[in-house]
Amino acid sequence: PALPAEIAELVMDEAEYFQGVQHIHQAWSRYNRLEFLKLTMPRSSDGNSIRVKAIQVLRERQSEAKSDPFDLIVRDELGAVRYKWAAEAPVVGSNIQLVTISPTDHPVIRQLRAGWEVEVQFGQSSCFVRFASLSVGYIERQ
Repeated sequence: PALPAEIAELVMDEAEYFQGVQHIHQAWSRYNRLEFLKLTMPRSSDGNSIRVKAIQVLRERQSEAKSDPFDLIVRDELGAVRYKWAAEAPVVGSNIQLVTISPTDHPVIRQLRAGWEVEVQFGQSSCFVRFASLSVGYIERQ
C-alpha cells in the first residue's frame, strides 16, 4: 500500500541523499544462481578521502522470504579480509529482504576507503534469489 502524501512528503524531507556505488543482479531463470555481489570503493572526485554512510543489501526471493543470514565481507586494497560477519536481513515484504548497515552498527565501515571491496555472499540461499542489490552510500570529505 502507498503511503499517504503527507507522510511520504515528511519522509522525503527528512531523508539524506548520498553519492554511491551499486551492483545489481537479476536472475533470469532458476538455473542462473546469484552467489555474490561485490563493489570496489571509488576515489572521490577531488582526490580527498570518502566516508561511508551506509551499506544496503536488498534481495528478492522466488518464494516467501525467510530470515536467513548472508556473509558481508570487507577487504582492503591488497585483498586482505578486514572484517567478515553474518548479516541478518529482516523480511520487509512477502518475498523481499532489506538490511541497512551504518557505521554505528559496525565500526569497520568507518575505515572503508578507496580501493577497498565490499562483498555479499548469499551461500545456500543463492538458488532462491531472483533479484539482489548491494549499495554503498558515501560522502566526500572536505
